[in-house]
Amino acid sequence: MGLLSSVKNSVLGEDRLRVEYTTDSDVPQFLHFLGIRRMPIAQLDSNLNRVLFSSPESYERYKHVGKLTRELLNDPDGLGIPLMRMEDVEEAYFSGKSELVRNVYLFYRCAIDDTPPFEHFRQVLHNEKIALYKCLYCRVFRTNTSAGTNYTLHFMQTGDEIPMYHRFRHRDMDTRIEGATFRWHVKYAPLIENDHYKLALLNPDVPSLLDHEPTGARSPEMHPDAKYRLMCAHYFSDDADFLPRNVLKVADLTVGETEQVPSPGITKVPELTMVFACQALLINALELDKATGAVPISAPFNTPFLV
Repeated sequence: MGLLSSVKNSVLGEDRLRVEYTTDSDVPQFLHFLGIRRMPIAQLDSNLNRVLFSSPESYERYKHVGKLTRELLNDPDGLGIPLMRMEDVEEAYFSGKSELVRNVYLFYRCAIDDTPPFEHFRQVLHNEKIALYKCLYCRVFRTNTSAGTNYTLHFMQTGDEIPMYHRFRHRDMDTRIEGATFRWHVKYAPLIENDHYKLALLNPDVPSLLDHEPTGARSPEMHPDAKYRLMCAHYFSDDADFLPRNVLKVADLTVGETEQVPSPGITKVPELTMVFACQALLINALELDKATGAVPISAPFNTPFLV
């Protein structure tokens, strides 16, 4: 672990990556976690478009090989192959008032004679028996409003649309998945900027940016711990690979899963985990925009990072 990560751990506490397990009936069944998955986010060859790996073991395998090669196709679980890649959209495209700003691609491993279950894909590797495809998995649209910035993740295979909203001058992002409302919350830290986002299921009494009805009758004034029903995931930057290299880890996602021992490769990652992964990649992209100055701090609708 790098020096900066060590300092953040000491400031923010040892219990920073806790994922809660429960079988309570008032928590949706799909959140009854039995295990956790750790998913490194990395930069490859100085390219600012990030890739996400399905496990630390898969990341270390890729780092050892150094690039996508046919050798990685030999593992039946796809160990060493990135799970996802987020890329900026070069040409402006609008759907109504929403602008397409990023695409998420899924790496899909299958038999050479099979076809990926996606509309848009291209083959990137193959051998005599196995092929690897890069498939368009999710499109990220942005809508600017007077209150803040709204992102919508459109999943190509299912047609599902998942929102991620934040208010002007705030970094927290609210989202809704399978009817349940969550918040990616980042706590203010006075000594060092906190880039640790915690994803939690919101208590039903907490107003959400996704509410369509007025929330004045609800009670936003409560103890912070009472706002959250279940801790589900964590996103945080990680400078463990401090020295320059072709493969550089920049962040980590820790997420709860309903399997006790999640498979480390790309072939058996649950759909919910992949949704959380897309959201973590978007958070990483927004943090990168802030750090590189791609999003001016003084610009309208682009100042959620002041507090």
